[in-house]
Amino acid sequence: MSLGHRGSFEAKILLRSMVEIHFNSEWLLGRGRRLRAKRYILFHSLEKLNVFDRVEGRRADKEGIALRKRMVAARSKVRHLFRNRGTDGKLHWDRSWAKRLSFEARMHEVLKRRKAKDPTDAQFFYGIYSWFSGAVHGSPLAMRSVLQFSRNQPQPRGQPEPDPRANLAAALTILQATISTVGRILGQLKLLEPDYSRVSKAVKDLGKARGPLWRGA
Repeated sequence: MSLGHRGSFEAKILLRSMVEIHFNSEWLLGRGRRLRAKRYILFHSLEKLNVFDRVEGRRADKEGIALRKRMVAARSKVRHLFRNRGTDGKLHWDRSWAKRLSFEARMHEVLKRRKAKDPTDAQFFYGIYSWFSGAVHGSPLAMRSVLQFSRNQPQPRGQPEPDPRANLAAALTILQATISTVGRILGQLKLLEPDYSRVSKAVKDLGKARGPLWRGA
């Protein structure tokens, strides 16, 4: 499947997500997989509270106070997983479901477990990931992908995506990869096969509807 040259910038965002899903799922299947999976699933209690505090932190109405109280209670139920003592001797909440391991470190661990013949594999994959991440974070390199300078004036390198269904195509593809990954981790690929087939059909139907642009012509 190809989004075509006009969707190449958006494709970086899509591929970055797929690379991260791929290596995270492989890392979850490593040593201590039950604990890793448990932390991954239950970390949402911490994420919800963090997002609420940042977005709704100033709410002082009864509903907001009650909602935060419920979120704090939900987080407390998993404190045995995410509450640890730091180097300062104080207890702190973990900032990530993967403890202190960065995505790069998780990628290295996965490739080491695969016994990759070439030691530069991790550098290559993380380099690709970093490059594509620029499209997500708006890095200077990413800016050069969408802008060009003519007579010292910035101009777009190409027109925006002419077909809004391209975003739907990207979302469906990520959903397709996610269903496959979750099914593999849980050993329930057969159970999720109907859902996977429906999404696959939707992607194919959308590809036919979009015509030459979808195929990269």
